[in-house]
Amino acid sequence: MKKWLCGFLFSFSALFAKAGFDYSPNLRKSFQLILKLRLDNAKLLLDKENTEHPSNSLTLLYANYYDFIKAFITEEKVYADSLRLNTERRLRMIDLDKESSPFQLLSKADMLIQTAMIKAKFGENVSAALDIHRAYKYAERNFILYPSFPLNKKTLGLLHAMVGAIPHEYRWLISIAGMDGTITQGSNELFRMLGETDRGIFPEYKEEVLFYLVQIYSSITSNDSITALLADSVKKHAASSPLMMYCYTNLNYKAGKNEDALEIINTFDDGETFPFYFLHYKKAQLRLRKLDLDAESDFQFYVTHFKGMNYVKSAFQKLAWIALIRNNQKGYDESIRNCLRSEEHTSELQSHSDLVCR
Repeated sequence: MKKWLCGFLFSFSALFAKAGFDYSPNLRKSFQLILKLRLDNAKLLLDKENTEHPSNSLTLLYANYYDFIKAFITEEKVYADSLRLNTERRLRMIDLDKESSPFQLLSKADMLIQTAMIKAKFGENVSAALDIHRAYKYAERNFILYPSFPLNKKTLGLLHAMVGAIPHEYRWLISIAGMDGTITQGSNELFRMLGETDRGIFPEYKEEVLFYLVQIYSSITSNDSITALLADSVKKHAASSPLMMYCYTNLNYKAGKNEDALEIINTFDDGETFPFYFLHYKKAQLRLRKLDLDAESDFQFYVTHFKGMNYVKSAFQKLAWIALIRNNQKGYDESIRNCLRSEEHTSELQSHSDLVCR
């Protein structure tokens, strides 16, 4: 009995002695699948990694990506709450791993950025700002310890761009918090990371970096030549990635290239991926822009299936317009009532769409 107990304790202690941050083939592949919204397949690989290498602390980061993507594209409270609870638990678990690795602080920074994005979607701006501040400190520290680690460019680039996007009247708060950055600095770092992926260094991160760059140049700042460059890069991945399809559609919609955007989005099939209902809204916008009143079916699909907050009011508004054009007074009245009942999210109010119900 004593021998068995000693052997068990030795094996148990050895398990934790081997803890570390191994960017294994399972994690590489699961990350690729997460970004392509093939979440069921990604979960199988994450579970496999947990079974084969239960002490691999890096699994925590990609499990957080899995939770984040669900919360981000659905905006459902159940997924947001799950992400928040799991993130705090995972941050504590990462702290228990004492192995020196450039992934340790970076994982913590990335997780906090993810929770901050979700909190911002739900209007929890103060809590989101605190998470960004913590993430900034972790990322900055990681750069000091591991200045040549390529993924620093991704995380710091995003943070610098986010800090740079803060309105001028609030810049003094950023200075007090010890953060600094500009949109130009952040985008340059992200483009350098993009170059790293082209050279085969962490190539799995290409789509994430492209996603951040598209958000910067479609929502925060504008540059026609860079937008065109990004559109060309994103198009190569759009057919197999709903996130890249969203990016390509968004870039071309804002550039007035309606047919280019429609050509890609008409190939969208979410049968094998986690539902991304927002693409139905984007498709409806593109169709309505060319006065295709059958866009009604896409708007209706969106408001029926999407349980989040963004653009629901806008979709009901467009349904009202279509009903009015079709001389459908009953449909118009119903859509206007739904429009007025819909709760707008803060980020929707800050968008450049015309969301006013009339």
